[in-house]
Amino acid sequence: MKDVLELAILNVGAKKPAIVYARCASDVAVAEVPAGAELQELIDFRERIDRSIRKMEVRPSSSLLQDYGYKLFNFIIREEVERLYQSVAPDKLLRIHIFSNSPEVQAIPWEYLQDPAQGPGPSVDRLVVRIVSTIGVTEPKLREMPKNGKKKLKMLFASADPVEEDPVSWLEVKKAIEKAFATAFPADSFVSEFIDASPEELADKLQNNTYDIFHFCGHGDVDAETQEGRIILLNRKTNERSPLRASVLKNLLKKRGVQLAVLSACNTATVKSSDKFATTAQALVCAGIPAVIANQLPVPDESVATFVEQMYKTLIATGDIDLAVCEGRVRLETALSLPAQQATLEWGIPVLYRHIAAAHILEMPKD
Repeated sequence: MKDVLELAILNVGAKKPAIVYARCASDVAVAEVPAGAELQELIDFRERIDRSIRKMEVRPSSSLLQDYGYKLFNFIIREEVERLYQSVAPDKLLRIHIFSNSPEVQAIPWEYLQDPAQGPGPSVDRLVVRIVSTIGVTEPKLREMPKNGKKKLKMLFASADPVEEDPVSWLEVKKAIEKAFATAFPADSFVSEFIDASPEELADKLQNNTYDIFHFCGHGDVDAETQEGRIILLNRKTNERSPLRASVLKNLLKKRGVQLAVLSACNTATVKSSDKFATTAQALVCAGIPAVIANQLPVPDESVATFVEQMYKTLIATGDIDLAVCEGRVRLETALSLPAQQATLEWGIPVLYRHIAAAHILEMPKD
């Protein structure tokens, strides 16, 4: 595809340089990428963003975040790869596919990448997408969007609000989703089921029904001992938290017809392990879900509905999940009110992981 720049960042280590392999249409390029201090600087700034989101330190300035974006760009777009990148017309939409066999590289927030020739903030024509390596996973099929009530688009919306956790504005998110779909489809063409999710109820719904979209709104974390991602469900008897491991969630969602999973929860795209099945979002793509939207850092509750509504609106209009996530980021950047000079960090928190052939997951109905 002429609008895809594939970047594979391989064999990164603490002391040895890595290799970046790039391909765009029939053009290919290879460059050597330094490791050591330059890589560590990128990792360290990610930790600073994390602490800022958690309000453990002052947010970096807008200029510092922009500078970080330039460093991300220059770290991988260099030498022959830079010449290949510059050969793409500046006004052409470019999907930058990033994949790597290194957990250190995967953990870096590439979503903040900034082309020095463009303005700061999320780009609407340079889309950063994370591709999950899959073997034996069936190529995704486009789901035709409903028309005249003949075909229904089904969503399972699950939320959980355990007593030990901060409250989640799940009702705002649910309303934002319904608003996005109500403007596009007849009322009988979109069906959403809501559950206040315990592990038992979620299993019952997923094992006895099929859905096109699975949306979870709540909390997520990474198990400190196993380094495996989890979503936090509800223990019905105590109203306390009941973690559900990524490996269990992927088995529940596998072969249920789900085209898109949206995890509106903290740390559901956080990489802590070299095992790709340990990261919640990656595990779901490996299980055959074409596209997964998750969060690589703690996500401020007030930003979730803003991102979700615009993301779904764009997805419905285009069927293009890459563009949908990008437009959601743009809306986040413009919607949040912050003191002058402080960086808007929220737009870089949502992450899109997907199958290499899943840029489009929905298509307009045929006449």
